[in-house]
Amino acid sequence: MLIYTKNETVLVEQKAMELGISQQRLMENAGSSVAKEIRDRFDCNGLKVIILCGNGNNGGDGFVAARRLYQDGAEVSVILTDGIPKSDAAKENFQFVNGLEIPVYDGVDNFDLCSNLLLNSDVIVDAIYGFGFHGALPTHVARLTKLANISKAFTVSVDLPSGTDCDGAICTENTIKADLTVTFISMKPCHTLYPAIKNCGQIKVVDIGIPKDAYIEPTIHAVTEDFVKDLIPIREADGHKGTFGTLQSVCGSYGMCGAAEFSAKAAMKSGAGLVRMSVSDSVYKILSTRMAEPVYSICTQRGEDNLNLQSVRQVLKDIKKADCVLVGCGSGNTSTTYALLENIIESARTPVIIDADGINALSQNIDILRNANCEIVLTPHYGEMARLCGITVEQLMSDRIGLGKKLASDYGVVLVLKGANTLVFSPDGRVYVNQNGNNGMATAGSGDMLAGIIAGLVCQGALAFDGAVAGVYIHALSGDITAKHMTSYSMTVTDMLENLHLAFAKLTVGDD
Repeated sequence: MLIYTKNETVLVEQKAMELGISQQRLMENAGSSVAKEIRDRFDCNGLKVIILCGNGNNGGDGFVAARRLYQDGAEVSVILTDGIPKSDAAKENFQFVNGLEIPVYDGVDNFDLCSNLLLNSDVIVDAIYGFGFHGALPTHVARLTKLANISKAFTVSVDLPSGTDCDGAICTENTIKADLTVTFISMKPCHTLYPAIKNCGQIKVVDIGIPKDAYIEPTIHAVTEDFVKDLIPIREADGHKGTFGTLQSVCGSYGMCGAAEFSAKAAMKSGAGLVRMSVSDSVYKILSTRMAEPVYSICTQRGEDNLNLQSVRQVLKDIKKADCVLVGCGSGNTSTTYALLENIIESARTPVIIDADGINALSQNIDILRNANCEIVLTPHYGEMARLCGITVEQLMSDRIGLGKKLASDYGVVLVLKGANTLVFSPDGRVYVNQNGNNGMATAGSGDMLAGIIAGLVCQGALAFDGAVAGVYIHALSGDITAKHMTSYSMTVTDMLENLHLAFAKLTVGDD
């Protein structure tokens, strides 16, 4: 599945035109495809269709769709949201519409009439703004889109719902809520990311005659099952626990033992040969009654909660024996956590996975990442990512792809930006979007489980980026398997851990 950003889409269209495909031909094919999707779903004879047309090329697609549907017997009316079209191709198709018995109304001058048409239509085609839209809908347009959303008509958006930022995947107030989005050439980021995806309805990608030689390699890729299968480390038949790696877990604190438990169990269930846990005495007393499999390295503690700074030497000694280090799950956001993290980053020569309180500690001075001599994987959610960047969550959401790419590149890290449809960024600019999973996974301990899965895969020899991409997919697959049997309301991270083997079975031996 191709995913192109706004700029990549423009480049592909330009290359197509250089190869002899005119803008008019692309517009004709696009508008005809929209009409076909409507014709495939409805009997067009007498169908009341209202087409909202902007003054750009998206509106031009709408004029083509109007002409085609009119020829199919539909009762078509066109509403101009921003006056007459500006581009040559759109102007030409507007003239074709004027040559037919298709009523054309100005949405500002004839608002009351247009309101009545929208509220009493069978199908509304949203051809107002395309992938170039950014910001807020103009007030005069928002009045019309608000009515379109109130209408009971089946709504079709051309390329993307108007009011949607293509790359940012955010939506302004009164963004069109489509039942069907017909997009061209490829999916766009807004078709794969929340919150924009909620307004897209069914998404249909159609071919508009782009020559094969015009396509380029996209920045953003979709995570697929077949791709993940190739990323999971192969387990040799004569392997032993040393073959499958040692994970050093520096996680947990008094009152937050669950995070350490969930991450350790996930790593073990993902194939790690041995999990060693650096914990304080108070944490050991709890975890040792719940997990017999790990080897515990009991460190000096301060009072009843955290590791003491004196324990740093012991932890650094332990990580020398490890194939991967996991730090931060339930560690507590304290000066001790920061001190441990700083020393681990400087000392480790094997991959380090930093999660949760490790991220919070890192936000105090992200530049310590520049001292790393190993692969680093960061696994923040949106709030943690915003703190790392020193911005608000709203600012992050408006450019999460750009900011994610920049952080991964600037600091040479693998970045897992957690959320609905998690994004994974590599230092070399690759971006993968994961599309399985469900809202039942939004439960305490889920992030710790993900960190453990990634650590377990990396522990066995997966490259950091490969382990992160595969880990995100496997985590979500386990969530989907769990929700299928328990519903998203009732599932917990313990349930997901119990089903983790089913996810691995589906990917490694083909079980359903």
